[in-house]
Amino acid sequence: SAHLGQLLPWRQLPRLYRMVARQFGSHTLVARSFMYVPASSEKMLSKLASRRPLPDLPVLDLEDGVAFAAKAAAREGARRALTELRLPELLGGGRSVAVRVNPPAEAEQLAEEDVRCVMDSARPPDVLVLPKVESADDVAWLSGQLERHWRRPPSGPNSAVPLILMIESAAALLAMPQILDSAMSASRQRGLLHPVGCVFGSDDFCASVGVERSRDGLETRHARAQFALAARSRRLLAIDMVEIDIKDVEHLKRQCNEGRAMGFTGKQIIHPSQLEPCHAAFSPVTSRVAWAERLCEEFERHSSAGAGAFVFDGQMIDMPTVRQAQSLLAQHRALLALDEAALGGGAGGGKPA
Repeated sequence: SAHLGQLLPWRQLPRLYRMVARQFGSHTLVARSFMYVPASSEKMLSKLASRRPLPDLPVLDLEDGVAFAAKAAAREGARRALTELRLPELLGGGRSVAVRVNPPAEAEQLAEEDVRCVMDSARPPDVLVLPKVESADDVAWLSGQLERHWRRPPSGPNSAVPLILMIESAAALLAMPQILDSAMSASRQRGLLHPVGCVFGSDDFCASVGVERSRDGLETRHARAQFALAARSRRLLAIDMVEIDIKDVEHLKRQCNEGRAMGFTGKQIIHPSQLEPCHAAFSPVTSRVAWAERLCEEFERHSSAGAGAFVFDGQMIDMPTVRQAQSLLAQHRALLALDEAALGGGAGGGKPA
């Protein structure tokens, strides 16, 4: 174990928080709930800011949640929600809004029109979601579209658009390490897109391997574990599969807990009733937060004294355990900031009913 006296003192906690926050999710983006909202539904868009709890990451959907005949209306609905309705401001200062475009591999013209409409805008989305990614070429295509259509802010010439990639087939899962490494390398070189997370598309994945998705999801477990490892090893958010049964809350809770145990950081949801179970499952437990705070206090004391590994609650503590505690507290702080922004920021940021 490393000598704790050689480590950063605990008074440099903000810097440590930033470091371990990157392990929880790039750009400290929080997405316990990754909630799809059809951008063609003005009613659903208008209700979004008044819901409690708020989704961590609302996703204005231009893809699967929208009928082909309504694609143009959805595109305009997303643009209007961002610019005229000022949805991000209504949701509160700490909350991002994403847009899921159509997949270029299947509907290139639709995808290009999506990107042009939402990015050549006074208020582009905070995050882009690219579905059905099969290779690094799909990400390169999106980067090329941004070069053509993104109305880049003059105040941030080096800024990049956070990107969430959807992995939805067996071939894509096998190629996932190469896809992510290529996207992250391109981000460092050109800076138009910055990968921050990945989404596991279970239904399309099952179709790609010729199996039916069962209620207990047995056929997805190996793939989900492999997916989570690929994402988390690169410090990306890992968003778990959607649950279409919106009435069985206990089943949803079990599924959330299983996903968290695999390393997932959040879950796709399709209904407001799924928000609270997801937030509870993917938030640090109060008792563990208290444990982490006490452990870090002990770490500060021993580090200041130049001591090495120490005993805490009957356990020998070394640096890996300290990092776990720091990561948990960073996650807890990010979630608190998000909740406080919702309560105090924006026109829609009143207290929950």
